[in-house]
Amino acid sequence: MKIVIESLAKSAKSIFNLLLISVTFLMLFGILGTFFYSGLFWTCHTANIPEAQKINTMWECFDYGGEWVNPDATMDNIFDAMKTMFEIITTEGWKDVMYQAVDARGYRMMPQENYSPSQQLFFVCFMVLGSLFMLNLFVGVVIDNFNLEKEKIHRKDMLTPK
Repeated sequence: MKIVIESLAKSAKSIFNLLLISVTFLMLFGILGTFFYSGLFWTCHTANIPEAQKINTMWECFDYGGEWVNPDATMDNIFDAMKTMFEIITTEGWKDVMYQAVDARGYRMMPQENYSPSQQLFFVCFMVLGSLFMLNLFVGVVIDNFNLEKEKIHRKDMLTPK
């Protein structure tokens, strides 16, 4: 347990540096996400609308008595986009956000299933760079410091320093 605590304490500076890089990375993709998807994830809540009605725009939604709502994971501003990107980087619900982007047709337009499948490329690139690369850097820093602390403890048993 002593090794774990010491390795975490000694890796704090490296973790802080990685945290700054990660926030910059999230901000970069947050700006890109805001540029590409701002206002596109809105949809019509159709609980009061009969099934036969085909709704295409926000105004038709209001005409039929629907409610124009925004999901929790949006990219309408940079802070919401960074929050959504953090949600994606943790691999929690990232497919839902990706499918919202794939289904998005335009500003104040109802989504249509598989409207633009090429939008998946943005999310796959972010998952590879973010989840597989950035988060593994954090784990690598902690494990590296853990191994250094473990080696220091084992060297204390030796008569000659290395």
